[in-house]
Amino acid sequence: MSTRNADDGVIIPLTATASSVLSLRMEYRSASPVGLAVWKVDDQFHKLDNVTLYNDAAPESPEAWGVFETTVFVPQSQAHGHALFLCVASLEIEASARCS
Repeated sequence: MSTRNADDGVIIPLTATASSVLSLRMEYRSASPVGLAVWKVDDQFHKLDNVTLYNDAAPESPEAWGVFETTVFVPQSQAHGHALFLCVASLEIEASARCS
């Protein structure tokens, strides 16, 4: 993935039919922090809401493979789907992740 700002990113559909606790583990290399969020999405994968209610970021790791792990509660939603959104972390996401 190659993006220039936090508005661009990758959407990965999630399949959760009931309330779920999802564990995310990813290995990555990036010259910039990577922002992560779980979104409630419509059938065209447009963002309706940020389910995670927090911003999270994996720190930059340009020289070696980094590992990032987190756990997210995804509430049940019959009418909408969910997706993981990955992007270049914005300054707000980086500050929030460092403070938590």
